Amino acid sequence: MKKKIVTISLITIFSIFLWGSVSLSGDYFTTESLPLTYELNPAQRAIGIVSDTKVTVSIKGEGWQLTQLTFGRNQELKIEVNDKEGKQKISIRNILEKTGIISSNLQIVEIKPEAIEVLVEKKKEKKIPIKSVLDVEFKDGFGLVSDVKLYPDSVKIIGAESLLAEMTEINTLPIEFSSLDRDVSTIARLSKMEFVDFSLNTIQVSFDVQKIVDKEFDNIIIESRNIPLSRELILFPPRISISLRGGINQLGQLKEDEIKAFITYRQAVDDTIGSLQPIIEVPDGIQVINKKPNRLQYIIKQL
Repeated sequence: MKKKIVTISLITIFSIFLWGSVSLSGDYFTTESLPLTYELNPAQRAIGIVSDTKVTVSIKGEGWQLTQLTFGRNQELKIEVNDKEGKQKISIRNILEKTGIISSNLQIVEIKPEAIEVLVEKKKEKKIPIKSVLDVEFKDGFGLVSDVKLYPDSVKIIGAESLLAEMTEINTLPIEFSSLDRDVSTIARLSKMEFVDFSLNTIQVSFDVQKIVDKEFDNIIIESRNIPLSRELILFPPRISISLRGGINQLGQLKEDEIKAFITYRQAVDDTIGSLQPIIEVPDGIQVINKKPNRLQYIIKQL
């Protein structure tokens, strides 16, 4: 019984192979999409603009040959660009024949596009700032208490003059954080641009995260600024209370002399309602949420 099963299996396999051989011996059509890669050797030139990044080739041939083409290794079509400055028109058919990617036994029916255009320019370099792209979700009650620091915060880019002229900054690839409740220091990759080289590929991104709390500071002295020597600005009251919101460590270490409250002489001169709103300056990462009183009475006294 076992011998009979083996015999039937061999006959079945041979029949399938024979059917495949007969079926694939006829002519068939296939369409291949080939990605293009560009190569330019001289150090003084750079590729600026290319008309296409891939070509589509329609091919006719026997089934077996097309099967080998379709299911073979992933093909890329390399375009060798000469160093002549200006626009160049390159025939795809000539490159296919030169590289031998498509066998001479196969017939190329159609190529789209038949030719590509490449702009070769002088190579330039410049330095541009880096911008972080962050998607941050904080744990309930926590928040950002510092600026986002990038190290380094700029990168040198090298490429064609026209490409570099359009680039004023470069983003990092997006970085996502969820339920964040601690300081962050991580590595971010730069978002690259084709035909532009970068002096570095990654940077360090860091920022501080703390539990967010509120704290009130009483009896903050209000300064009078930019007062002429012949004038005196008298404020009522001369002190205020300020409510701040920030990181628990930030507010715990904050000293009163780091909080600046002031009125300028220009505010008093321009006033039309009889009261002035003090300007408050606090360290980065801290938010002013309330002032008591919000507005001050004043008198301008001539000396």
